[in-house]
Amino acid sequence: MEDISVKQIVIAIEQYYDGKQIQEICDEYEIECFVFDNWLKEFKQIALEMMQMRNENHRLRKLFIEASLKNDSLNQRLQKLIWLRRNRVRHKCIVKWGKKK
Repeated sequence: MEDISVKQIVIAIEQYYDGKQIQEICDEYEIECFVFDNWLKEFKQIALEMMQMRNENHRLRKLFIEASLKNDSLNQRLQKLIWLRRNRVRHKCIVKWGKKK
């Protein structure tokens, strides 16, 4: 077993909570099951908080993308309305000037 970083330990615990079997994790990291149990005792809370933050980050990114798309759509509509209004004003001016002549 080589030195395993805290980041790797947290990833291993996240894999456990995502459904990976303890024995598979122990084989992958070349550790005994009691070592993994110690990791769980020491780093469980950190791993759970990281998973929760990732889920929240994913949710917020999704909301941001939806809001950005809605904003883009509204901006396009606004630009179209501005264009239509300007062209309508120009058209009315041309019609008025044409009648006066």
